[in-house]
Formats: sequence, structure tokens, C-alpha cells
Amino acid sequence: MLNFIQAQEFYGQRPSASWTKIQDVDLLRGTYQYGYANYVKMRGDLNLWFHNLEFDNSNYQNAPTADTITRRLKKLV
Repeated sequence: MLNFIQAQEFYGQRPSASWTKIQDVDLLRGTYQYGYANYVKMRGDLNLWFHNLEFDNSNYQNAPTADTITRRLKKLV
């Protein structure tokens, strides 16, 4: 999925160092299912990658902020 995104575009603008296309797919799926920027509900869905994610500023590399993920969502859409 998301093979239409050029590799240089994908890797140059990731919300964190460990962000992959799986997170992009789940971000789109979660937005479709729960609505725009409704990350609390996405975190509660065990079928999405976000159930492991804490949205805070404590460690940017491992846990991007909600604002950072929202920017990624806008880029994808």
C-alpha cells in the first residue's frame, strides 16, 4: 500500500525515526474510521499500530506529538 509515495518523500518527512508505511496506512485507516485527528480513539483500537503510541513530547524519536502526526496526515491526504 501507498506505493505511490516516492521513497525520498516518504523518508524525508517521517514523524519519527522509526515511522514506516505501516503507520501511514494505519493513520489513514484510523482517520477514516474515527475521524480527523481523533488519536485517542485510534490509540484504543488494538487493530491499529497506534495502541502502542503515547502522544507526548517526552521522546520525539519514539513518540511523535499529535501535531507532528497531524502534519503527516495532511501530507498523505
